[in-house]
Amino acid sequence: METQTLTTNIQKAGKIIFILATAAFTSTILLFYSYLLKDLVPSTNMLREYVICFGQIFFQVAIILFFHRKYIVLDYLQQMMTVSSIGALLLLPAIVSNIIFFPFSPGSIYFLIYFFIIVLFMFFDHKKRVKKIEAPHWLTYTWVLYRIIVLFIIL
Repeated sequence: METQTLTTNIQKAGKIIFILATAAFTSTILLFYSYLLKDLVPSTNMLREYVICFGQIFFQVAIILFFHRKYIVLDYLQQMMTVSSIGALLLLPAIVSNIIFFPFSPGSIYFLIYFFIIVLFMFFDHKKRVKKIEAPHWLTYTWVLYRIIVLFIIL
C-alpha cells in the first residue's frame, strides 16, 4: 500500500513540475512572439506574460473546483499545458525565421494571422484532450473565455 501511495505522490509531483515548467516555457515564447506583433498590441514584459499564463492555470482550477470534481484538476492542467506548449513550439519557427530574415520580415499582420491559425489548432487539440480525460467539454470554452478576458484587458 505504501509503494502505491509513493508512486501516486511521485506522479502528482511530476505533473505539477510539468505544469509549472511548461507555463514558464510558454510565457517566455509568448514574450518573444509579442515582439513580432509590436505594431498591433501593446508592448509586454516577462512579468505580464507569467501573470497571464499562470493566471490561466488558477482560473481553470477555480472553474473546475467550483463546477466539477476536484480529482481531475491535475490531469486537466497537464493536458491544458501540453496544448499550450505545443502552441508555443509551433510559434518558434516564426520567431526563428524573423531573426534569420529580419530585414525581410513579412510584418505584423502575417504574424497575427499565423498566431490565430495556431490558436485555432490549439482549440481543437484542447477539445480532443478534454474528451480523452473525460472532463466536461465546457472546459474548452472557459479556456477560451479566459483568453478573451485577457485580450480585452490588454487592448
